[in-house]
Amino acid sequence: MYGDEIRWRRERLQLTQEELAAKVGVSQTAIAKYETSALSPNMHVAVKLAQALGTTCEELCGLGAYVKKD
Repeated sequence: MYGDEIRWRRERLQLTQEELAAKVGVSQTAIAKYETSALSPNMHVAVKLAQALGTTCEELCGLGAYVKKD
């Protein structure tokens, strides 16, 4: 689920996997694995991914609709 969200947001921002990897501080291979859900980012990387993609960790995990907002 999070892989599709990462890919969708990256493509919407017109970033390549290499560009996103440079922003996050991981390899292009790691981004490719995140996008196919073959690898889960650790919390530190997830936060950096969310920041680079202009979203939250909850949204990347598909939980945005379920998070209570006050």
